[in-house]
Amino acid sequence: MPARYRAESLTLILEKSVTDLQKKIALVGAGVVILTLAFPPFSVHVAEGGSINMGYSFILDPPLYGGFRSSSVNIEALLVRWIAIALVCGVASLVFREKKQ
Repeated sequence: MPARYRAESLTLILEKSVTDLQKKIALVGAGVVILTLAFPPFSVHVAEGGSINMGYSFILDPPLYGGFRSSSVNIEALLVRWIAIALVCGVASLVFREKKQ
């Protein structure tokens, strides 16, 4: 089967299986992920081996700690939020799927 037909059949399958509401849920989820990337959680690692939560700030303007820009993005917290967003959007898509007749 030529690649052109495979792509067309995949498009038809996706059009039939994904509802408009599910597309909106995916767009909202993507928007929330972009917002969490634009305003991520920051933290500062201190000499004692701990870390101090610095809250949220714009990615290009990290919060100050002791007058210096030494805070960094808390990657673990950001990934947990992204996983939670994916789970919520996935469950919402399953709840609002069309019933098979």
